[in-house]
Amino acid sequence: WNMALVGVGTLGRAIVNYEGFLPNGFKIVSAFDINPDQVGKKVGNLQVEHINNLQNSIKEKDIQIGIIAVPPSKAQEVIDLLTANGIKTILNYAPTSVRIRPGIIVRSIDPVLSLQSMTYYLKIQ
Repeated sequence: WNMALVGVGTLGRAIVNYEGFLPNGFKIVSAFDINPDQVGKKVGNLQVEHINNLQNSIKEKDIQIGIIAVPPSKAQEVIDLLTANGIKTILNYAPTSVRIRPGIIVRSIDPVLSLQSMTYYLKIQ
C-alpha cells in the first residue's frame, strides 16, 4: 500500500523514519509540506514536495492512503484536498475532529487522549 505524508515537521519526520510500516506492506512514497524551509529537503529517502504536487504524485505513484501530521487548524483542509484527489483512507495525527463524506475512512491518533485515558486507570488503583 503506497502512502503519502502531509506535514513534515517533527512528527512527520518521525513517521517517515518509522520502520514498522514496510514489513506490514505499507510504504510512504511521497512527503508534502507547504513550508518553503521544508520543500526540497530530504527526509529519510524522500524529497519533500510542495503540496501543490499532491494531485500528480497520487496518480503517478498509485497512492491509496494519506497520513496527516499537520497542525489541527490545517487538518480539515488537507483531508479535503486528499479526498478531492481520490484518497479514501486517511490516518490523522492532528488532534482535532474532522468532517468526512460517506465512503471516506479516517482513523485519528491522539497520543494525549490515550495518555489521559491511561491515567484514569492509575487513579482507580
